[in-house]
Amino acid sequence: MPLPGGSVLYAGDVRVGGASYSYQWERETAYLTEGDWDDAAERLAAVAHPVRTRILRRLLEAPATAAELVEEGAVSSTGAAYHHLGALHAAGWTGKSPAGAHHVRPARVVALLTLILATDE
Repeated sequence: MPLPGGSVLYAGDVRVGGASYSYQWERETAYLTEGDWDDAAERLAAVAHPVRTRILRRLLEAPATAAELVEEGAVSSTGAAYHHLGALHAAGWTGKSPAGAHHVRPARVVALLTLILATDE
């Protein structure tokens, strides 16, 4: 049943990196248009950097340590890796295992791919 003021919905059922993710999220239009966008802007800013998108794309394949990201050429140095991974983690895009491997948070996989799709012409 449609919401009186309308809504925005995104959903996906994807398989990446040997894992499956199904996710659906819906919010009323008023929640989105009348709410504060500052947190959303920070999350978007975190992914709006070419190095970070390269890291996220790589992490969709499989978790990786900062050293592995450097070895594979996703970033130029360990310092740069930690800088960008820290920004992605602070914005909620990535998580880290006790062994030090970084990954895209499961709840963010479909959201990330939705952002990429939204930029498609």
